[in-house]
Amino acid sequence: MIETINTSLFGMQKAEQKAATAADRIANVSTPPKQVQTPLGIEKDVVDLSTEAINLIEAENSFKTNATVLKTAKEMSEEILDVLAYD
Repeated sequence: MIETINTSLFGMQKAEQKAATAADRIANVSTPPKQVQTPLGIEKDVVDLSTEAINLIEAENSFKTNATVLKTAKEMSEEILDVLAYD
């Protein structure tokens, strides 16, 4: 049960990080593109708003899914405790 909770919390943290990254990229869209080192050389990091919007939606869905798993794990723990209390 604890592993399920830890996995859900980790997923929520990753979703939060993904949303923060996308939000930061959207907020800085009007700044000049940064140059980044890639295997093909130096390229400009151009922000694609549609891609970042998709990233935000994916992060939201991931967060909600992990929150649902966490809620279900909590409810199952409560049920187990109730069953054990009445034995």
